[in-house]
Amino acid sequence: MVVAFSVYGKVLLGKRKCQPEYGKWDLPVGSMGLLVDLLQITNRILRRNANVHITADGALLLCKRDFTVAGEIHNIVCVQGVVEAGRRPIADGDFLDVRFFAKEEVPWPHVFSTATEILSEVGWTKPVPK
Repeated sequence: MVVAFSVYGKVLLGKRKCQPEYGKWDLPVGSMGLLVDLLQITNRILRRNANVHITADGALLLCKRDFTVAGEIHNIVCVQGVVEAGRRPIADGDFLDVRFFAKEEVPWPHVFSTATEILSEVGWTKPVPK
């Protein structure tokens, strides 16, 4: 999974076109493989799912770690510097739609449960109702 932030600090989410939780917003996913260049594999996942990329000189690796959800281990790469190229990302791969969201714009009730947990791990949490 990739937690990708644009150069403007927005997170990239895609609307799932498969079960479970069809239509929920999720993080871009793809096989990380073994012994691969992190920037290269991250770009492959982002291009396949949203037609966006990270430039080598603009990328900032925020974290890389394993995260366990419901007994499954997910490899998480968190990067900043995704190029928006002045246009909206194009859905492809596993998504019906893809968008960048500012923290206050994330549609939390419609975010896939695993993505919600992973985003909270990197400091993006649902706002608490007042």
